[in-house]
Amino acid sequence: MVTSPDISFRSTRVVDDALFEGQLQRVVAHTKHPNVGIFGPESVSWQINREAILFMGAGRATLLQLAHPWVATAMAHHSSVKTDVIGRFHRTFNIVFSMVFGTLDHALHTARIMHSRHQGITGPLCDTQPSPQPVPHYSANDIDAMLWVYATLIETAAKMYELIFPPLTDEQKEQYYHESWLFGLLFGLPEDTFPQTWQAFLDYNRTMWSSDVLTVSTAGKELGQFLMYDLWEDERSGRRQLAHYYRTGFFQNPS
Repeated sequence: MVTSPDISFRSTRVVDDALFEGQLQRVVAHTKHPNVGIFGPESVSWQINREAILFMGAGRATLLQLAHPWVATAMAHHSSVKTDVIGRFHRTFNIVFSMVFGTLDHALHTARIMHSRHQGITGPLCDTQPSPQPVPHYSANDIDAMLWVYATLIETAAKMYELIFPPLTDEQKEQYYHESWLFGLLFGLPEDTFPQTWQAFLDYNRTMWSSDVLTVSTAGKELGQFLMYDLWEDERSGRRQLAHYYRTGFFQNPS
């Protein structure tokens, strides 16, 4: 069983510039055909990510991300999600698709923009209870928090794909997962951060779901309420425009 990552506020690990650029060079070294990107048309990553059903998983992945207090607080303080939700949606998928389907140069350029933006996203964790200890701070470049965001995207994409397409074989799942490491490297994640197999990756997700790392923070609850309920309210009828089942990406149970 893969244990939950250590998110101790006193031992925060962040992706600094040196680590980030080093991981980008690993992506370059692994890319066989730069003009078609880091994966290519024969990859399982393209097979999965090209399907529109993945958009239905956006709510599920977002709820899982908001359960991490660092991610929720960073989004509450630094994201335009409440003031420009459609723009934020488009920008998020533009970033992901640029990395997955763009040329190598395009993927690297997008990665550097994201790393630069993340460097300025830091601050105190507001939901922390009063304590004589120093107030913990979050960072968007925190390795364990980014691993969790990465995991929600990769696991949700596979789950959405299998809702309408034949299940992936064990070999395809393993290939997809190891391909996805390149996506993680674009954020500077070290290789030893990733669980080593698809099954270990699933174990990591399940461990996180039941761990005290994830919680319903004030920031997470407010953003979740806005994204899953308030945003969809029809002022004229008082009804919501899309069933909760679809808004949350079939999120009755994460497993």
